[in-house]
Amino acid sequence: KWLSSNSWKGLQCRLPSEAEWEYVARAGTTPKYPSDLQNGMHSNTWEWVQDRWHDNYQGAPVNGSAWESGNNHRRVLRGGGWGSSPNDMRSAFREEGDPDSGGLNTGFRVVCSSLFAR
Repeated sequence: KWLSSNSWKGLQCRLPSEAEWEYVARAGTTPKYPSDLQNGMHSNTWEWVQDRWHDNYQGAPVNGSAWESGNNHRRVLRGGGWGSSPNDMRSAFREEGDPDSGGLNTGFRVVCSSLFAR
């Protein structure tokens, strides 16, 4: 909300859903490990997504939107950080974290509405 209210007029920005993050990370492919692209989404920093943490995907939205329901305060992190093991950098790997805490290898990307979609 802060970003949307302080960015370009009328541009809505938010964290991606977990499904959106994985879709972009895989870039239309199904590899176990990411490519060696310099601007890839793996192994730079753990990235927050909007979804609340659930142990599995049973009951998750099927339309790609963020899974906001549930009593768990913790949120999902994706991508693996610079100190992560190779297993943690798989496209499908996910971790949980407390959104009120931070770290040297934790960050985020934003999804913004297109100015041309209006």
